[in-house]
Amino acid sequence: MQNISPPMIRMASDTVLLRDRAGHDRPFDPGGLRADLFRCCRAAGVRESWLAEHITGAVADLLAQRHDERREPVSAAETDRMVVRMLLDAGYEDV
Repeated sequence: MQNISPPMIRMASDTVLLRDRAGHDRPFDPGGLRADLFRCCRAAGVRESWLAEHITGAVADLLAQRHDERREPVSAAETDRMVVRMLLDAGYEDV
């Protein structure tokens, strides 16, 4: 019987880091963003989950592109601006 072990999981050097106002870096957490957006949507009366999913995916893609170009942390404030801009562009200014 052949012993096949699962592949090792390694930390990716391409992890997108966000820098907060205090200058601390932390990995981008798409699950946390999705949950925050979903709560904000619900509070604004938007019951569909697709909006939170869509914006989270779009932000993750933009952050990955920016990381590929710069290889440095993105400010958390810039990420917040991305989210707000997407909400406004989609007509969800109440969220």
